[in-house]
Amino acid sequence: MKKKTTVIAILIVLLLSAAPVYANTASSQAANVTIEAGQTNNADIIGVLNYLDIKGTQQGNVFAFTSKSSSVTGVVDGLFANASNASALSGQFTKDVFAYATIMDIKSAKFYDDLYVISGYSFTTDEGCQFNDNVYIYCAESVALRGHIKGDVVIKAANVIIDGQIDKNATIYSDNIQLSQNAKILGNLNYYSSLNASVDGSSIIGGKINQTKLPAKADSGGLSILSVGIAVFRILFIVFLAWVLSRVSPKFFENSANLLRAHPGASFFAGFGLLVGAPIAIILLIGFVLTIIPGVFLLGIYAFTALISIIPFAKVIADRISVFNKGSLWGIFVTLCIITALSYVPYVGFIITFLAACMGTGCVFMTFMNRLRRKEVNER
Repeated sequence: MKKKTTVIAILIVLLLSAAPVYANTASSQAANVTIEAGQTNNADIIGVLNYLDIKGTQQGNVFAFTSKSSSVTGVVDGLFANASNASALSGQFTKDVFAYATIMDIKSAKFYDDLYVISGYSFTTDEGCQFNDNVYIYCAESVALRGHIKGDVVIKAANVIIDGQIDKNATIYSDNIQLSQNAKILGNLNYYSSLNASVDGSSIIGGKINQTKLPAKADSGGLSILSVGIAVFRILFIVFLAWVLSRVSPKFFENSANLLRAHPGASFFAGFGLLVGAPIAIILLIGFVLTIIPGVFLLGIYAFTALISIIPFAKVIADRISVFNKGSLWGIFVTLCIITALSYVPYVGFIITFLAACMGTGCVFMTFMNRLRRKEVNER
């Protein structure tokens, strides 16, 4: 029952994220929410914010996207779901926590339920942290896990450091795993890597060490002809789609690009929610016989939207380059080539691809919603 509740919670958070984001595009500034020490807020916090600062007690749930930073030093008694550029958590969380942040720093915090984390760059905890249930972490770069974890741990990251106690099993996907002298895993250590884990002689592993060898990454000096050909074909196909859609709906991409210029933050968070939430909804729909057809239909819309989402992002950049005429397909083609080339650059490529996908998907979605709203008004 608990797993089912968790899946539903994730689905609600990520799918409905587009609604408050879309509603906030009408305002020029997002709000700041602060709960001072000694204060108690019984209502839910839902929306797009600049800052979130909880020093007191938050009795309700939190479904918030913060464009700058989030800080919790107080108590959150409800479900906590937050996406932020930088997140600093050092309070108490009584229910599940779903957190996304480019940089996440946790100090002396207590988690009484599961913790789910997606981090774009780094995730760190200190020795004062206490996790009373399971911990799930996905990070593009580095994870440094300290403190006491009473449940299972699952980590996928480029670099992983374990410097605390894990009472149950640890499952790690990484090519750079380090168990320091303070590491203590009472259960099994299961890791997937092409390299052996670095285990300090003072660390303790109570169960078995199970390594699944993964193929070593090819150390090629450049891109293969096949990969370049596939990339060029994909770019040409996207440009062709842009040309076709510009004939069907001449103002659609122009409106999408204008919306992206006006509301980049809202576009990003709406796109992030849709890119992550839609696949979950599709899986749940296809999993039931009565909803297979709607699930397949939603899958087609999702794939098509993800494919064309890069066009408004590329158009905004191309329009800023004085060499190209505004709105020209040639400018979009060159910009797509540049973005594709940068996507192969380590670290930088991930950030650019992630931003382009989220912002592009978000502005396409909000433009489509605007058209539906205008159509509804005209029919009245």
